[in-house]
Amino acid sequence: MDTSDRLYKVLDFTEQENERKKNTALDILYRVVESTATITDDAKRIKAVLLHRHECGPCALTNKFEIAHEWGKMEDSLHNESFWKFINPNPNDQRYAHHRMNYVIEMLLRCEKGENEGFVDVSTLLQQNPHYLFERCLPIILDMETDNVPFLQCDIHLGELIDEVLLMPNKLHEISPGMFALWIALKMTFERLWSWYTLQEPDDTENCFAADINGVRNLLSSSITVRKEDLVMTGRTFGEYLEEECEE
Repeated sequence: MDTSDRLYKVLDFTEQENERKKNTALDILYRVVESTATITDDAKRIKAVLLHRHECGPCALTNKFEIAHEWGKMEDSLHNESFWKFINPNPNDQRYAHHRMNYVIEMLLRCEKGENEGFVDVSTLLQQNPHYLFERCLPIILDMETDNVPFLQCDIHLGELIDEVLLMPNKLHEISPGMFALWIALKMTFERLWSWYTLQEPDDTENCFAADINGVRNLLSSSITVRKEDLVMTGRTFGEYLEEECEE
């Protein structure tokens, strides 16, 4: 059973009807992607596609509100200079100047492995194509059948994560399995960085905790696991941080 079947409960439909639903969803999402063509910042464009409201019902809009809320809190936290300098060996790099969420997206993509099981050379790909982040994330977003969180260790099936944290959208285009998988992966990446920061509470905020960006990548790739409760196993989780913010 693929994730789209779990998520949208279409088991009563024929295979032909399922295929038609997926094609319809793709047509809508392609139009959504085209509507964001004027957005030049990759993180902002990915966010715009994830949070699109085209033909979305109330349930999907509730999900998108929650994603928007957490995305915004992540953005705010990335502008905490102590946290930013702790997680990023190149905090002044111009590619993060407009939107620091580009760093989180980039770190996720750096965890991808190629056919030879070596890590994909994201630095070279970014030099060749300044919009590599968006173009690599797009096929993930458009995936109607994925069962996996992309590029990260995750012992929990994507369908189980969906059951835990997502209200049930009515249509595939509202939040596709790929959209949800990408969102969970970005959240896992951010929360691992956050947990390292809150565990170590460094006095010297001028230096990153890893020597270079590949060092950060290696730690992320080897250490991320997931729990249903909070998506990370150590440190003060971002979910706890949000709850504390609400209580204040």
